[in-house]
Amino acid sequence: VSGFVVTNVPCGPAYTVTLTAVADWITAPSTITNITVSTGLVTTVNARYLPGAMVLIPGGTYQMGIYGGVGGHSVALSSFYIDTKEVTVAQYALFCSDTSQPMPPAPAWGWGNSNLPIVNVTWQEAQAYATWAGKRLPTEAEWEYAARGGLADNLYPWGNTITTNNARYVSSTPVVGSSYPANGYGVRDVAGNVYEWCFDWYDGPLADGTVNPSGPPTGMYHVFRGGSWATTAIKLRCALRF
Repeated sequence: VSGFVVTNVPCGPAYTVTLTAVADWITAPSTITNITVSTGLVTTVNARYLPGAMVLIPGGTYQMGIYGGVGGHSVALSSFYIDTKEVTVAQYALFCSDTSQPMPPAPAWGWGNSNLPIVNVTWQEAQAYATWAGKRLPTEAEWEYAARGGLADNLYPWGNTITTNNARYVSSTPVVGSSYPANGYGVRDVAGNVYEWCFDWYDGPLADGTVNPSGPPTGMYHVFRGGSWATTAIKLRCALRF
């Protein structure tokens, strides 16, 4: 935290360590473990910065899978962090450079705009990126909870109706994450633009009363959610699973 003062330093008076914010990057919680205080006026802080700004989603209980007042099952979640935007081409390219991994097959519009969301990524590649970034893929229950933005039973993250002013769908290409309003939790493009991988194997609906579910231990397919730039509006609904 900028401004935090460490007192009683053995070698002399207190030193102040200042961390400068970097746009769209975030420090991992509780990972600043190596602080070197030099003699004189220079202070060096070694810390790991993570690509992708995140927001804390407060824990709670909700009706996962509820669809227009029908169905749903009770799921309780602890608080968790999630990226406010989809992973960009630039962020994924940094991962590929750092780990000597190839970029995925380029889409029709190419990789020229590094601010566009990354596409054509397999679940395994998404998992590897998350691990490299010091994060993890959200569970399906976490994804839907974050997507709903604090609204208990709405079809979309913002309400029950949709227009092209709300999200990117039936379009020619995806866009950058700041083009549409964020939902109630500050998450953007959780509906539309590009589909998003979840951690879970795909399986039937969970039972009521589940706490922090992470899906079945094995399966044939993994879950992805949210619809995309190329789908119709109905596939952007919070409860739909793919």
